[in-house]
Amino acid sequence: MATRWFYRQGGKEYGPVSAALLTQLADVGRLEPTDLVWAENTNQRMPARRIKGLFRSAQPQEPPRPAAASEFAASKPRAKSRSLLWLGGSGVVVVLIAVALFAGWYMGQRDQNRRVTDNVPQMPAKSGAEATPKTEWAIVTDAMKECRTGKELFDDADDPSTPSRVRKAREAQEHLERAKNMVTGLPKELQQLIGWRIEMIVEFRAGRAAEAEARLLKEHSNLLKLIDANRNYGMAKIASDMLEANFPKLEAKYKK
Repeated sequence: MATRWFYRQGGKEYGPVSAALLTQLADVGRLEPTDLVWAENTNQRMPARRIKGLFRSAQPQEPPRPAAASEFAASKPRAKSRSLLWLGGSGVVVVLIAVALFAGWYMGQRDQNRRVTDNVPQMPAKSGAEATPKTEWAIVTDAMKECRTGKELFDDADDPSTPSRVRKAREAQEHLERAKNMVTGLPKELQQLIGWRIEMIVEFRAGRAAEAEARLLKEHSNLLKLIDANRNYGMAKIASDMLEANFPKLEAKYKK
């Protein structure tokens, strides 16, 4: 017989158990010949009766010869003690089976709970200050920080000596997108405030790029490139003026 076995009863699967324990289950009638069993690391299921030597009590035995009354009387104490011994052994086996089944069920439940816990996203613990909903102006302040980080990354990306310039430009754009999303749902004038800041950053950068390209082209379409550069700088200047004019007014209105 294999070292460890599984068996199925009442629509449930149990195991793995040792070959000795499987034999004990068959001896005490807890395992029926029709129950399915299979060895560990295999999926070949078969009725338990096909396991050679498993149901030892099912072996045909010689019928007992009739005993005399005196022999029967003399054997009664011995039969009684043998019955008590068998009952005691059966009780131990039942306890061992119950312990093994409970241990298997407990381990299965623990693994299932662990898998469920691992799949649940863990939220960071919030302090008393963080648990309080942020004010509209606090959200605007956080969005301005995202814009400032995006501008710094754009400045690094435009520096030829900076490594990973493409990655920094992509990260800068992500910060600006995050700032824009943060103020979604706020009053329109606060959304415009962040929009002006983002437009100023983007247009100043576009102007720098156009001006640099014009310098490289020199005489070829130089005037057109400079016009584009001035247009970008002009739009950025308008956004900057609007931001500067409206920021103190909106700060006084929303900051509490």
